[in-house]
Amino acid sequence: MRKSYGVVQFGLNWLKINRRLPKFFPDWAKLSPSYDSSPRVLLSDGRVRTVAEGAVLPFADHLEMSGYKASHIISYRINQDFSFDVFIHSAYPDFRMRPNVTEASYSYNFTYGTDLTFNGRPAKERLRFIDVLGKLTFISSTPDGLEVKRTFFPAVYTTALIEKIEVENLAENPFVVSISTLGGEYVSLPKMCEDDVSYLSRVDIADEEGKMMDGLTPFSSSSLSPSDKVTFYAVYYTRPKDGDILVNAKYEEKKRDAFIEECFGGLRVETPDPILNAAFSHCVLRGSESIFDTKSGLMHSPGGGSYYGAIWTNDNVEYAAPFFGYAGYDTGSKAILNGIRMFAEEIDKSGTPFKRKNGIPSSIFACGDGKWDIVGDRGDTQMFASGAARYALALGDKRVAEEIFRYLEFCVEYTKSRTDRKGRVKSDSDELEGRFPHGKYNLATNCLAYDTYLNAGYLAGELGRADLKYEYLDLAAATRNAIVKHFSGNVENYRTFKYYDGNRVLRSWICLPMCFGIYDNSKDTADALFGNLYSDGTLKTASNRNVVWDRSLLFALRGAFKAGIRERSLEALREYTLSRLLGDHVPYPYEAYPEGNRRHLSAESLLYARIFTEGLLGLQVVGFGKFSITPSLPKGWDSFKLRHLVLADMPIDIVIEDGLLRILDRVGRPILTQPFVNGQKINVDLNV
Repeated sequence: MRKSYGVVQFGLNWLKINRRLPKFFPDWAKLSPSYDSSPRVLLSDGRVRTVAEGAVLPFADHLEMSGYKASHIISYRINQDFSFDVFIHSAYPDFRMRPNVTEASYSYNFTYGTDLTFNGRPAKERLRFIDVLGKLTFISSTPDGLEVKRTFFPAVYTTALIEKIEVENLAENPFVVSISTLGGEYVSLPKMCEDDVSYLSRVDIADEEGKMMDGLTPFSSSSLSPSDKVTFYAVYYTRPKDGDILVNAKYEEKKRDAFIEECFGGLRVETPDPILNAAFSHCVLRGSESIFDTKSGLMHSPGGGSYYGAIWTNDNVEYAAPFFGYAGYDTGSKAILNGIRMFAEEIDKSGTPFKRKNGIPSSIFACGDGKWDIVGDRGDTQMFASGAARYALALGDKRVAEEIFRYLEFCVEYTKSRTDRKGRVKSDSDELEGRFPHGKYNLATNCLAYDTYLNAGYLAGELGRADLKYEYLDLAAATRNAIVKHFSGNVENYRTFKYYDGNRVLRSWICLPMCFGIYDNSKDTADALFGNLYSDGTLKTASNRNVVWDRSLLFALRGAFKAGIRERSLEALREYTLSRLLGDHVPYPYEAYPEGNRRHLSAESLLYARIFTEGLLGLQVVGFGKFSITPSLPKGWDSFKLRHLVLADMPIDIVIEDGLLRILDRVGRPILTQPFVNGQKINVDLNV
């Protein structure tokens, strides 16, 4: 049985664990809300390159990279003399601390690393470039004619981060290149960790074959003739003190490279704008890598220094599940299904009236050992049901769909039990958990309820449950009408939606009706979003507060494109993308500002990808291999291609080009060809 804590115990646990955790970021990596242009360029292979010579120094940034067993936030700084600093925060989801709460993944800060010498003298590296493409690479040169390339990437299968150091001799003289580790090792106190386990953290050098057995190789050296190259591997790792670890750095690099290739070569978009194309693939990578192999199976987790071996109804079901339903990434799909099942174990089976105020907890944490429901009902049941139903429809596996449908039946009954006579669905708060006013009936929970009924109805039809299909579709229609009737209103001189009864300031979540296909008030809603709330690639949560959450802008862009508001949406999309992919904090969407130091949570990246699939293309899955698209392309876009979309295990390409819309099968044969009309809805059944 999963542990749950009361408010007081939760607060005490949170204070205790936060005193024990190391900082995620060094003080010099605390980012300011600047969106000025930075010395970053997009290379033809999709790499994001920072050009050190053009930077205003000192310059700092950070990003996160993950494998199945560990996640690493790497902060880096370019100094005035073009030297650079690297700070590594590594978290290990399966290693748990006391108290075993959400944030209690064991973590360690590697403030030391490797030391290079040339002919016995310390290397004086002058940084030239920093590249990001699923790896983080520092390219520098030395006064005596050597080029040094340091590439960091996560081990896929072990609790390690690998640094690959490549040295090329561009001089006319030979050199002896030596590498050693800096610092010693750290061993945690048993009383701080679950089961009284001590963990050991250290850095070691791999041998010539790239293999590292802990504690055996602290030093390596090689002679380097003119034009020669040499490669070393350093391994930053943590293991149980009484255990051991073997890391094959070359093998781990091959697996990381294969993963990067899959993310950039699988589901992808081809638009007239290469910056948008690259950002899509970078986001697919970030959203797909944050999956951890825990004792409870694969768990898709947000990351960000705090959230590992934990799942949320919003991030990991509402946001991520629909994407992995059609992405064709098997690991992602398995993680989503495992998460859905974990939440389903917590369903309130007491019947109506339900004993618990929230039918499903907000989060499951500690690799499945705990559940979090402190803030009551955030609309979690509707978040869960909306994402799970969309996932089941896209996946198209009847056995899985029948299982998920049983969970949806509960969700529908719970939602009905929270519905008043006006058709509005009640919740205690929303996903912002009281950070902003929300009332008893908020727009987010009601839009998710509408989407739950609609997609549960589609799924019922596929499973031969005609009685429930029409009941659920009728509930969807009634909820839609209630949303338009009771939430529509004048807010700051816009005929849009009130986020809750009595709401007098514009809120970013007024975009949600458009996201779910409710287009009433769309023009004024878009004007409000991209007028009073929007500025320089960010969307304020409320017009009277300078607080930014990327997810709300990502929803707004998806909804505005769906509603046919193209030119203003494209302008904001491009501005946002330039800021995130090539701005001062790259290359992914972030969670929030000022909260969290703009950390790269994973599901926000998948929300970015869904702007293209469900916004620009208007993808709506309605059955197993059955879907509609309503393309909404901006002026000047003479082509749009979505490659390797997978529905019901059938890969397809959707190609708009030369005035035609074509749907192609896995070998490029046409399934459908017809003239392209922008904004026209097209229904497709891949089964015929």
